[in-house]
Amino acid sequence: MLRGATILLGRLEKRYPWLGLQLFFFVLSILSIYIFSHRGILYDADDLKFHVDRINGLYQAIMNNNSILMMPSFKDFKNVGDMVQSFYPMVTLLPFVFFRFIFFNPVFALYAGLVFFTYIGFLTAYLAMFKFSKNILQSASFALIYNLSIYHLTDLFIRFDLGEWLALIFYPIAIYGFFNIFFEDGKNYNWAVVGLSLVAYSHILATLFLVAVAIVMLIIAIARKNFLLETSFNIAKGIGLFSLQILFTIYPLVLLTLRNHIHFPTRYNLMVSPGGELASLGTFISESANNQLNRSLGVILIIIVIGGFLKLRKMPIVYKYSFLFMCITALLTTSLFPWYLLQKTPIAIIQFPWRLLGVSGFFMAVVGSWLVDEIAKEVLQKKIKNRYIYGILIMLSLPSLSAEFYTFYQKSQSDQLITNSYQQENSKNYSITSAAFSKYFGKFRNSSDNTDYYTKSAFAHKVSIQRRVIYFEDQTQNKLTNTKFENNKLTFYLNSEKKQTVDIPIIYYRGINYQLSVNNKKEVINTSRRGTMKFFVSKGTNKVVLKIKENFIENSFIVISLFMWFGYIVKSLFNLLKKKRKSKDEKK
Repeated sequence: MLRGATILLGRLEKRYPWLGLQLFFFVLSILSIYIFSHRGILYDADDLKFHVDRINGLYQAIMNNNSILMMPSFKDFKNVGDMVQSFYPMVTLLPFVFFRFIFFNPVFALYAGLVFFTYIGFLTAYLAMFKFSKNILQSASFALIYNLSIYHLTDLFIRFDLGEWLALIFYPIAIYGFFNIFFEDGKNYNWAVVGLSLVAYSHILATLFLVAVAIVMLIIAIARKNFLLETSFNIAKGIGLFSLQILFTIYPLVLLTLRNHIHFPTRYNLMVSPGGELASLGTFISESANNQLNRSLGVILIIIVIGGFLKLRKMPIVYKYSFLFMCITALLTTSLFPWYLLQKTPIAIIQFPWRLLGVSGFFMAVVGSWLVDEIAKEVLQKKIKNRYIYGILIMLSLPSLSAEFYTFYQKSQSDQLITNSYQQENSKNYSITSAAFSKYFGKFRNSSDNTDYYTKSAFAHKVSIQRRVIYFEDQTQNKLTNTKFENNKLTFYLNSEKKQTVDIPIIYYRGINYQLSVNNKKEVINTSRRGTMKFFVSKGTNKVVLKIKENFIENSFIVISLFMWFGYIVKSLFNLLKKKRKSKDEKK
């Protein structure tokens, strides 16, 4: 049976050369996530609650027929109506929501989403490098070195910075597009547009880093006199198309920022992050050599640096630049660079300089993939067969997978295991079973207490707001409970001893089209000193309905974006069919 399956796979691979490699990527995607998922337990990470709340909010919105655009948090983030979901791109979170609808088990659905995007990461990285190099081994090696870099795995399993991890998946598409615009014929400028758009749909800071990479490449193109008039046209087209594609994500952010006094995320000391002081060069090298999940690029960085220096003379100019960028960006993540000089500049919004490891990891993979191909050619001295390619890829994946398994073992031995919704975390490090997940995170006390993007007034009174305290004009207090949010309407009941004003723990944002009714009569919403909603209620039981009306401008922007993506898909299919016909004609 096994022999028959092997023969069948061999025949399929002979007819479809890409099939075997895609199966390898898919199996490796499952394996890399299976290390953590096989027990059906979700392990705590820095931003786990935050992103679980984001996914849960989107899931609840779709399930209850609420808009996911301009979405107040009435089913997540302590249910206080803050607009954090509108300040963070959410498009690439939608597959996680899709899997949540398919699978009844929310932990399995989350891990399924991670497998899906891990495979997408391998696929897009392979396609981008193959477009550039036309070399199967180099492209596959690049995909593995990049997507299994220690920083990638740390981003996922230690930090759970899901937005950044998703954004990094699409870096190769965008950077190849930049390269094509600045140093090739520019016909594939749409790769830059698509890649940059997908990054922007995932993480804003990662987008800014990518724009910085594009600017550096532009400067090099001008210095090397590669900048032509056609390049200017391609840049203009790219910027125009990119702007149209992301308008629906940028519009609410800009609108809410201009209309309100927003409390933005804390600007940390660039030399001292919450995880400790910025690593010295010696510490960074030591952490890389240890090859554990940490803020480094692992032992493979050291190997590539050594190999790069040994092969520097033979290295083509593109890889020399990549080697230089890899070294510079890696050094920028250490205390060797005087980040304290930039503490009071706009650059401080990056919060943590080690975020540049995402960029450094890309260039590390570029150089590393070239080295792998060169060494393989020198050792084998003949055409590299598929079985050698798979052997090389397995060896490349082992250091990262072993580091991941070591972290899993540590967590599984030390984390507090939560098995029911009534347990409290007694430890900073905890894990939660599939059976307890929904009820545990469904409880108000266990949702994320994030306060970024509150209005400044609301942030000053965050304690009473998150405790759901209602203030009545007659000095009495109560708590807001039993709210229902369906069809873009928040419904709840308030009991009052008399006709008076009431201040509820729902944050008010200018620019959001609220419509309030009390006992089926329209009421004017005022802003309290807490930055929350204040209005009149009658004596007795009051039925309060707060409707969130959709924004026509944002809806228009989403329609434009959808039409553009439809156009990209049709164009890609047309080009694929055209390529196949041309290939058939050449064979004839």
